[in-house]
Amino acid sequence: MQQVLQDLTRSRSELYKKFREKGGRYTTTLDHHTSIRFNIYTGVDFSKLTVNTRGLTTNIHCDTPPGRARDSSPNKRAEYWKSLHGKRLLYGSLVALVWLVQNGQPRVYLGTIATSPDDLSKGAKRNPQRLMFSISFFDPGVEQHVLNQSLDHIPKPTRLFLVEVPVMYDAIYPILRSLQQDPPVECFEQYLPLGITPSNHILPPSYSRRLDFKWNLACLLPEGNQQFTFESHHQASVCEAIATLRDSSALELTQATAVVEALSRELALIQGPPGTGKVNLLCLCWNSLIYSSEPSRERYHPCDEGKRC
Repeated sequence: MQQVLQDLTRSRSELYKKFREKGGRYTTTLDHHTSIRFNIYTGVDFSKLTVNTRGLTTNIHCDTPPGRARDSSPNKRAEYWKSLHGKRLLYGSLVALVWLVQNGQPRVYLGTIATSPDDLSKGAKRNPQRLMFSISFFDPGVEQHVLNQSLDHIPKPTRLFLVEVPVMYDAIYPILRSLQQDPPVECFEQYLPLGITPSNHILPPSYSRRLDFKWNLACLLPEGNQQFTFESHHQASVCEAIATLRDSSALELTQATAVVEALSRELALIQGPPGTGKVNLLCLCWNSLIYSSEPSRERYHPCDEGKRC
């Protein structure tokens, strides 16, 4: 969201292009190596407030995004949302409502989608230009704004749009809970504060910054390799470790990079579609941690039969 708010200040940004196209997939670059993707929904209107099993939800109308969702065939439009081809507006997925008022600071309200794919597809079948769905907002102040706006008690926004994060809320709930702890988890407090631009430089784990500590990744190589170390606080050593894993282990370049980078930072996020080996990479990181800390350096692999990490 910080990047979205920054792009609002640049009239030639990709975000304003999506406004003109009435929504769509929004990609922006944080640096030379990192890009982020969101779905943008424009033309947001409020319909009514509804009480259901998720509590108080807000009914939303917005522009149908370009592409297959606007197909001329009602059945194809309905099938698009029902089969989740676009992986959009999934039940329980996280969205952010950005509320812009003239000469005012943009307000951001987080919530989750409270409409099933079946109900979403029925609405899309009736109207090719507009979508209708419900959102359960975390901040009850949203409902108050909706009511006040309907009664003309507050100025109407100059622009309302939705930003959809392609993750399920349940998947990031542990991170959000960690941010709310008192005191919060140290690494989350430092790198994920709301309203502050996060640092591009993430420190290695504190224990690996000791002068006498070296990661021993020999357990990731074929039998017979007893020494394969690197130092997470030296970039040249990190690059060499990635190249060694790529050339001498069963890992691909992206997998080798993910393992070494995860061990080299006190905060790392690994993402990828199903079947790309995320759980296996976690096991390899855990294996490396055990192998680097055990004086006996006994060979241990968490994926061996009869052993679990």
